Amino acid sequence: MNAAVRPTNIPAERRVQRRTWLVWATWVFLTVEVVHAVVAVVVNEWEGWSIFWENLAFIAVSGLIVVGLVYGLLVRGGMKKAEDGRNRPASAGMWAGILSVVSYGAYFIWAPFLIGPAAVLLAREGLKRAHETGLGRGRALAGGSLGALSLVFGIFLIVFVLIRGDYPWFF
Repeated sequence: MNAAVRPTNIPAERRVQRRTWLVWATWVFLTVEVVHAVVAVVVNEWEGWSIFWENLAFIAVSGLIVVGLVYGLLVRGGMKKAEDGRNRPASAGMWAGILSVVSYGAYFIWAPFLIGPAAVLLAREGLKRAHETGLGRGRALAGGSLGALSLVFGIFLIVFVLIRGDYPWFF
């Protein structure tokens, strides 16, 4: 009867690891979108509650779409174990790092802040598997570095806007 309720043939380590992407997706979404909403209220002029609710709805829906696509497809797929021994998290982390830099084209939905942590998560897992198999260390480091640099640059932009009231001349 226990096997019907909870599959016992899946190792405990894999069951925990399968949920890692969902935990990160939830925390990234909640953290980034709350900060996004607060910064939107602080930086923009107050135009009334109707505009506030419209902005909040846009922030939540766009964040759910980006987080759902990145963490539901890229991260979840990258965390799976490859049958042929490849280091899937390292490759997926490299692509997530590239995507986090390219996503500055959609900066208004804070895509770099949503995608950068995915690159860091996949790089962490890729480095762990590279230690075991010896494959993919460079890809994991590249993806993690791009994701981290993307986050650092985004934080710089937010601080710059909060201090100066406008974006830097180069952005």
